[in-house]
Amino acid sequence: MKKIFIFLLSAVVIGILFFAFRSYQYQDKVPQLGFENGSFVPCPDKPNCVSTLAEDSDHMINPLENAKQLKVSDVEDAIKDMGGQILRAEDNYVQAVFYSSIFKYPDDLEVLLDEEENMFHFRSASRVGHSDMGVNRARVNTLKQILK
Repeated sequence: MKKIFIFLLSAVVIGILFFAFRSYQYQDKVPQLGFENGSFVPCPDKPNCVSTLAEDSDHMINPLENAKQLKVSDVEDAIKDMGGQILRAEDNYVQAVFYSSIFKYPDDLEVLLDEEENMFHFRSASRVGHSDMGVNRARVNTLKQILK
């Protein structure tokens, strides 16, 4: 019985160390993101990404409409208040990263201000893993609530 416990404990510790190492590997590898040809980079075929410009219902999330009075600097401030780090900020585009609390897995967030339509578009995706347990969708919805 004692050997089984030690074996299981060892397996758990090795698993935790493996996932921590994988997180560290991806921490500084920012994927090629951005807004080109009228769209964000498509979401991968995993449930850990949401986008206002996704064509499928699994990844689709609504944009923030009626954003006439909002500026990109308002988005930057909200992202910082939520614990994100700004990686790139331009006239109508912001790219940021958020890290999970335990293993420090990075999630990338992009926000685009569409001035013609008076709305913000969003894309949020995990760099590591398959499922995000709804974290990216919740992050975008929280950001939209802050900006309303």
